[in-house]
Amino acid sequence: MRSTMRSMRAPDPVEVVIAVVRDLASAGALPAELTAVPLEAATTLDSLGLDSMARLELLAELEDRADVHLAEATVSGIRTISDLARAIFQARRAA
Repeated sequence: MRSTMRSMRAPDPVEVVIAVVRDLASAGALPAELTAVPLEAATTLDSLGLDSMARLELLAELEDRADVHLAEATVSGIRTISDLARAIFQARRAA
């Protein structure tokens, strides 16, 4: 029973963000090299090499998947994958 409960846990928000980055890179919306480079919670968005349009694409996809909207004030403070995951998680909890 315990192993069943473990498998029912919500996915790690950081892993969800990383999966979306990789999905968008595979689809050609983000740089293709992002499908293979190591990504972790502390990875900065600047280090991903995203231009402003790619950043908007990433944010829009995450907002769509999580069914939330991130305020501009929140977005401006996002520096890392962990920051982004936290912002999405908090917006979902507030909805």
